[in-house]
Amino acid sequence: MKHSIKAIWLVLPFTALTVTTVQAKDVSLTDNVYFITEQLILPTASNQSWKWSGFEGLPTNGMYEQKASNQYSTNKNEYTLSRGVVGGKSIELKGSKSAPNVIKFNSGYGEGDELWKLAQIVNPANVTKIKSNCTLKDITTGGGESSGDSGQTLEYQNFYKWQRAGSQPLYIAESKGEGYVLTSVFNDYNWKNYTVVRDPKLFNKYEVWNTLKNGKEVTCSFS
Repeated sequence: MKHSIKAIWLVLPFTALTVTTVQAKDVSLTDNVYFITEQLILPTASNQSWKWSGFEGLPTNGMYEQKASNQYSTNKNEYTLSRGVVGGKSIELKGSKSAPNVIKFNSGYGEGDELWKLAQIVNPANVTKIKSNCTLKDITTGGGESSGDSGQTLEYQNFYKWQRAGSQPLYIAESKGEGYVLTSVFNDYNWKNYTVVRDPKLFNKYEVWNTLKNGKEVTCSFS
């Protein structure tokens, strides 16, 4: 799996009214996005899917991409939707035309950008760490600083199960990087992403870090 360098996006903040009037049921934190992740929670016996409409309706002052067929995917039936949140933070959803099946919380890639914290996305009290062969730290891909190839550095990657009483479990990949190499120049920008899925097998499809220190790519497994 190749790890592409993300572009630096211009994003605008949600209005203060939006954040203060749509709070999470778990706990109140400043600068949280529980009003987004609440939409991901489904009752235990439910056969529902996530809905694009819940995310298309997010404030348009932070919008930078409508739902559309993913031009960067070899799967022409894959659709994406992106929204800017605040201060270099954004969300990106991917899935079929009928429903998304992964949501990624991106942050960083710009000097001075603040990074997401797990507690801003979900209540940590409902989170447990799970084991994976892709729980990794201190790995660099690409040709290095002296190479013309692009590369990326992973500081660490962890995986979690997120579940509230009476709800289906969800799974979270936490990936934190220290910078990237582009055209022989090392850019010392921090980045941190949280990827949320209903089935942990989907992590292998949606670009969590799967490269070991020896450069070997693996299929991520979970327990």
